[in-house]
Amino acid sequence: MSNQNHPEGERAGRARDFFLTDSNNCAQSIIRAFMDLDEDTEAAIIPLSWGLGGGLAGQGHICGTIVGAVMVLGAKLRHERNLPFAEASEVIQKLIEEFQAKNGSMQCREIVGEMEMENFVQICRPMVYDTSLMIEEFLAKLDQESQQDG
Repeated sequence: MSNQNHPEGERAGRARDFFLTDSNNCAQSIIRAFMDLDEDTEAAIIPLSWGLGGGLAGQGHICGTIVGAVMVLGAKLRHERNLPFAEASEVIQKLIEEFQAKNGSMQCREIVGEMEMENFVQICRPMVYDTSLMIEEFLAKLDQESQQDG
């Protein structure tokens, strides 16, 4: 599905709104906002990402927000758009670089500090939104480039 079917920021707003509702963690929120899953597929896919929140089941390791974002971009670029591996990897690497520059780390504990709910709400909810905006921008740029090429 092309990003042009959604107003800028709509997916990011959905991801932010999903966060911590119905027990959605950061990764699940991004996946739900971008993947347009039917009910049966969502019931199968979303539980697979529950352990990504809090830096892998609350351990403070790699941030679930970036893991969810990489999962979404991987699906969008390789499956939906059939981009070659090298091209898709380059886009994902740019996302990772931007995420790390914006947040100072990819490690949940370094970003959030104490692994407490208050910190997740104050820090992670805006980060889910910002990272989702990055995904939207990457997809919009790719749409624009493909329109120019074709």
